[in-house]
Amino acid sequence: NRMRLDKRPEVRMEAKLKAQEVIDNAIGNNKTAHIVQDDHLNAISTKQQQVDKVVSLMDLSLTQFSLNMISYTPSSILELDLSHNCLSEIPGLSQMKNLVSLDICRNEFRSLPESLRELPHLTQINASRNKLRASADLLVLLTKPPLPSLQSLDLTFNKKLFTQSLLDILSSSLPSVAISMTVTSPPPT
Repeated sequence: NRMRLDKRPEVRMEAKLKAQEVIDNAIGNNKTAHIVQDDHLNAISTKQQQVDKVVSLMDLSLTQFSLNMISYTPSSILELDLSHNCLSEIPGLSQMKNLVSLDICRNEFRSLPESLRELPHLTQINASRNKLRASADLLVLLTKPPLPSLQSLDLTFNKKLFTQSLLDILSSSLPSVAISMTVTSPPPT
């Protein structure tokens, strides 16, 4: 079972700092006592690696994204939070082969990145509050074939994705996915 991580950046940063403190203490104890069990260090190292796999570039007013902004290897990233920026594309997303969660809410996306198809472990997508439009490309990306691990898809508050018929198509094509979508009636003009 994968442990759910708190979504708040300040909580994640605090967890990262505590994990680093534990590692620093273990290293310091190793220097003074000269004996530290390898299993203990491996457990600490594993915890540090898990913390390192969460990347948040939230609310930085980014208009462009580059893998150079991230100090980790792309394939080691499990969660990527690019919310509250001004992005419309994510170059290099396909290199994040182990990505499990992608948060791109409150950006300028008109369509979802095609490279989502190349992320076999992606379980959660939050694309709320963008400028996504209902299109054949969107339906094909999400349903033909469906993203293999997708469990949760948030498309709420995208002004151009508002119809019950689109929600019905997605729900029937993706029965195992929890889909959130704002449906207005009558449709906005």
